[in-house]
Amino acid sequence: ITQENPAITNADFEVKKAWYALDNLMINAGMKNIRFWRRYQIDQRSGVLAAFCVKIWARCEAGEPEKTKPAVSAGTCMRQGEIPKMARPAVLTIAGSTYEVKYWYQVLEHTVKTVYEKEPQKFDRIVREYPGYFSDDPSRYKSRIGSYSYKSRFGRYQIRDMCLNIVRLVGWNEEVWCLTCE
Repeated sequence: ITQENPAITNADFEVKKAWYALDNLMINAGMKNIRFWRRYQIDQRSGVLAAFCVKIWARCEAGEPEKTKPAVSAGTCMRQGEIPKMARPAVLTIAGSTYEVKYWYQVLEHTVKTVYEKEPQKFDRIVREYPGYFSDDPSRYKSRIGSYSYKSRFGRYQIRDMCLNIVRLVGWNEEVWCLTCE
């Protein structure tokens, strides 16, 4: 999203990042900090844009007030779609293991732990895919797994999407991951 789109339409990502850094739109401000432009980053940005759209343009029928949405129904897997702002994680099931969780960061920590324990030989692929989130320095981030530390404090959408992407990166079907909220 930029007024300069015709000028940069076929440019590579590094050139576009320089344009975004100079852009006045707030939505583009974060683009200058992105190191890679891969599927995960594109999906992440799409989620952010979708959340802005939902906030800005209320869903309502012509002339009718917006209907209140019901809370998340019990037992619903939160693999896709909207996560209500007040939804709190309750139970995470991943690859046959079940964990009670109270906070969003715990969802990511249990997902990382389970994948690390069940697929240690594939874990380097996750580290390579998320170079800004995983480190060989065990003191860099608060959360740790094996010889790595990693960043685990994100918003609900980023946590869910990152967990599902991690599951896909090791070759699992996303059906093995299910988060229910209260």
